[in-house]
Amino acid sequence: MSVSDHKQEVEDTIGRMKPSTCSLDPLPTALVKLHIKAISPLITEAINHSLQSGHVPPALKMAIITPLLKKPTLDPELHANYRPISNLPFLSKVLERIVATQLQHHLNSNNLAEKFQSAQSPSSTLTICLEEIKAWMKQHFLQLNSGKTEAILIGTPHQVNSSPITCITFSGQAIPLSSVNTNLGVRMDPHLNYEAHIKHLCKTSFFHLKNIAKLRPTLSLQDAEKLVHAFVSSRLDYCNALLIGIPSKSLQKLQYIQNSAARILMRVRKHDHITPILHSLHWLPISSRTEFKISLLTYQCVHGNAPPYLKELVKTQPPTRSLRSSNTYLLKPTRTKLVTMGGRAFCSVAPELWNALPAHLRAPQSVDSFKSGLKTHLFGRAYPHF
Repeated sequence: MSVSDHKQEVEDTIGRMKPSTCSLDPLPTALVKLHIKAISPLITEAINHSLQSGHVPPALKMAIITPLLKKPTLDPELHANYRPISNLPFLSKVLERIVATQLQHHLNSNNLAEKFQSAQSPSSTLTICLEEIKAWMKQHFLQLNSGKTEAILIGTPHQVNSSPITCITFSGQAIPLSSVNTNLGVRMDPHLNYEAHIKHLCKTSFFHLKNIAKLRPTLSLQDAEKLVHAFVSSRLDYCNALLIGIPSKSLQKLQYIQNSAARILMRVRKHDHITPILHSLHWLPISSRTEFKISLLTYQCVHGNAPPYLKELVKTQPPTRSLRSSNTYLLKPTRTKLVTMGGRAFCSVAPELWNALPAHLRAPQSVDSFKSGLKTHLFGRAYPHF
């Protein structure tokens, strides 16, 4: 790769990064991004020197450590209840992003990526599986702390209630089953109804909406919409593919959040009809946003670069003899036993939603074209009378 290519890669990487600044930075990140054309040759030279020597400069290894309480309910007097949050210098983050991008490109180009990167393979027993995970983490200089490990039993109400399992023994320590576990910010319950997650989402969203409502008279529509998307819409869309098939009463709670956000944004009365307001804002309803996310993941499986563990969950269906365009790029439906559990799985929902799309959306196209066409399709279906 030429020097100009290296310089362009650095500029592109910095352009995609957030303008967060560490107190160890000699210049504010916003200033660096503003004058990136002038500064990028120096940053490129420093990164190339680090890669060629195989060492990270000591100045880039320094970080500002901030203790953060893991859960609000924990005792703030105990040091073990805090998680150290490191704020690295901006140049250190750039170096880390460059290395990660090049490493991922090398793994993908040579087909070396681990098939199940985001999950461990199942084993004969859960205990053996946990021990294997612990051994794997130890080999990679990581530690699985059994004292902070939580467990949850997932299944139908009958399966959970009839199960003899009350705890899991791991590294000589008994881990009791929890009623709610948090994984990547999502609160999971034994029946995957996500009631605790939705309850927390409602509490957090209305807290921010209350503050936005106080500021709304002094904000323009554009600025107020940015706040709503940053503090509310982003939470509604986060991992929303998991919410497919949940009870309608739970879905209505999330829709009420969106309705409230629209009323605050447009400064209309509580009893005004909400559908015209959502239509004017060009917002998809909550159920349609969930379908949008799953359809986009399915597109990545069919035409894009989805991970192998997702691609193998969907199978293409051979076209009929007529070879009509409406029968192309269809997925083979997956049969499941339980509608409330298996029917909500990606392997079942993805073919159902994908096959229901118009033929022109299922055809090969760019991601941006698919997203634009998909939103138009879902928007027209959600608001048929406008």
